[in-house]
Amino acid sequence: MYLISMPNPPPIFSIRIIEELSLHRSYKANVTMDTTVELLLKCFKAHIKDELHDYKLLYNGQDLQNIDTLKNLGLKERDYIRAVQIPFKLYVKTQDRKIIELHVTGKVAISMVKQMVHKHVNIPVYKQRLLFDGKQLHDFMILKLCDIQKGSTLELAIASFKLYVKKKDGRVVKLYLNEDDTIHDVKQMVWQRTRIPVYKQRLLFCGEQLHDSSTLKSCNIQNESTFELAIASFKLNVKMQDGKVIVLYVTEKNTINEVKQMIQEREGIPRYKQRLFSHEYQLRSSSTLKCCKIEEEATLKLIISKSNSLIHVKTLTGKNIILSVCENLFPQVAVDAPSERTLHLVLNLRGGMFQETSGRIDFNALPPLMQYMQVPGRYLHDKVHAGIACNYCGKSEWKGAR
Repeated sequence: MYLISMPNPPPIFSIRIIEELSLHRSYKANVTMDTTVELLLKCFKAHIKDELHDYKLLYNGQDLQNIDTLKNLGLKERDYIRAVQIPFKLYVKTQDRKIIELHVTGKVAISMVKQMVHKHVNIPVYKQRLLFDGKQLHDFMILKLCDIQKGSTLELAIASFKLYVKKKDGRVVKLYLNEDDTIHDVKQMVWQRTRIPVYKQRLLFCGEQLHDSSTLKSCNIQNESTFELAIASFKLNVKMQDGKVIVLYVTEKNTINEVKQMIQEREGIPRYKQRLFSHEYQLRSSSTLKCCKIEEEATLKLIISKSNSLIHVKTLTGKNIILSVCENLFPQVAVDAPSERTLHLVLNLRGGMFQETSGRIDFNALPPLMQYMQVPGRYLHDKVHAGIACNYCGKSEWKGAR
């Protein structure tokens, strides 16, 4: 190896390249007066690792050419150059298959893209739905963060009907949607209009809470429908079997079943396999958090059913109902019992009166008359329930209403 010494090497100094609209992204370059703009630009792009955009360099408001040297430009130590993104082409395909060509940068939000589309086809921004790879893009999203590359094509859908979301203070938010939009999409739009975080929103229709994964079509939501907007009042912790703790935002009116639905949407665990416990007591799905005395920052324990069985329930009319239940629902059943067993639906009666036309006063005030009882088939003889006693008279082996 031969070392060649230069008698008078050019002095080295530093300058800074700053990306326009992103001052936190800059590049400090050690250069000489003979350094070219082409070399500076190449080093800058390698530093920021941006494959989406091309850039050009500006100094004192003038575009720099690749062959320019720092000496020609009169640059000196600690001066700075601006790097500007060059817009790329983006295409939007309308429902009538028309293609719109736009020139954008990766920092442009979807809301700005909709405004550009509006100038081309005169479709109101609030009626536009932009999709990429089948997924809806929300107004606050940035093109670069959506993994949209130069030359990509977005699909334009038009909202088919409008909905109203009524807040607690009586104010009404008007939204334009499609039947394939999900409840989560609706919450995203509400967030854009009201700044209420998505995770705190609870949307109700006809008194029932709507779940994020459901579509408007599956919920049978019609044009001009009105949702009620409730705000989550406190945090609820759920401890998983592996020790992981997830945080849910709920209201005291949420049922345990709705909490299970939230867990299913977060963790993918089916509701029917979930068992929620508070202080070692299992919580009924139909109960509300208020009824269970669940308060702010409470922690529920989640147990996952490892297996489930098919239970056949035979009604008095001979109809057969199939239920999927957890094995521990019937702990008295032997372990080696078959996974499919039959229960018979019988009547649990009071006072011997069943028909409402029998003359009993306050008949409707009686407790529910029907319940599931585990009655093996061997106890049924010619439709006589052997070994089952009437709650009122104590007689057994009864047939019919007693």
